[in-house]
Amino acid sequence: MKRPSLVVLDVGHGNAAVLIDTAGVVVIDAGKGGVILDFLERLGIRAVDVLLISHADDDHVGSAPHLLIDPKVLVKKVYYNSDASKDTRSWNTFAEAIRMARIEKNLEAHPELTTSLSGHLDQGEIGIEILFPTPEMGTSAPGGRVKDGRSITSNSMSAAVKLNKAGKSMILLAGDVEQGCLDLWRSERTDPRADVLVFPHHGGLPGDTEPAAFATDLCNLVQPRAVIFSIHRTRFLLPNPDIIRAILGTVPGVRIACTQLSTWCARAVPNGIPSHILDLPAQGRESHFCCAGTIQIDLSGDEPVIYPRGADHLGFIDSSAESALCRGKCAAK
Repeated sequence: MKRPSLVVLDVGHGNAAVLIDTAGVVVIDAGKGGVILDFLERLGIRAVDVLLISHADDDHVGSAPHLLIDPKVLVKKVYYNSDASKDTRSWNTFAEAIRMARIEKNLEAHPELTTSLSGHLDQGEIGIEILFPTPEMGTSAPGGRVKDGRSITSNSMSAAVKLNKAGKSMILLAGDVEQGCLDLWRSERTDPRADVLVFPHHGGLPGDTEPAAFATDLCNLVQPRAVIFSIHRTRFLLPNPDIIRAILGTVPGVRIACTQLSTWCARAVPNGIPSHILDLPAQGRESHFCCAGTIQIDLSGDEPVIYPRGADHLGFIDSSAESALCRGKCAAK
């Protein structure tokens, strides 16, 4: 993995991705559980140059405290947005871990992750662009309101991160953005197009917007060739079938890859670990929950290349997922 690549980790219900670039490593959200640390150890990564936390939800920040204070890993900088509305154990633990790492490991902590940082986070060939939120949103933050009167929540303040190479849009990690983000992109003529979209809310309900309408709007803006869902097989019955149908109807020929095998798609799990799964840490590996599993996206060329390869992944789906959503099927629950 010496070439630029992004690894979307199978952390179950949550998000964690690692950008390995030519001059450094960037972690974008940390998920829950030990997968992020297992992955860094497997690859011999002892330093994380930048840690980005999209928002305060436990499934995005849960393992960040362990990463910050782990004696085997040095996190140099962390960027996040303040969230006075959160009084959760994970968010409070995150704050305490920042304090400890700042004192004991010289961590630089920056309580702002907005569009102003675009171009200042790069660690090599890949340009890191923050598409949302804007700096002025930080003046209210969750618990406040935007100018049209809508309440700001942790999700509606979620950061969206786009990865570019030589001016070409590669990947959009959409965190848990909501309709207000899409409206702002349209009004400010922001270009969120990307070949690969890591779908927000793990394919669940996008705030108070109708799911299919949100998915259609997002896909019309991003125009992805591939859409990734970071999900747990059984939690919350994700991804929402209406969202998958909307994506397939909006972007014909799109590849859809879920980290784990949704119960919508298969009533039973395979008897063993599928042969197409990458040999990388994945939360669903031992339980045989993986569908695409942990996903590696090679960014060394002109276009992102996704592993496991599409043909191998689809072969598994066709043999093991009798009602695969991505194949236009759905089992009744």
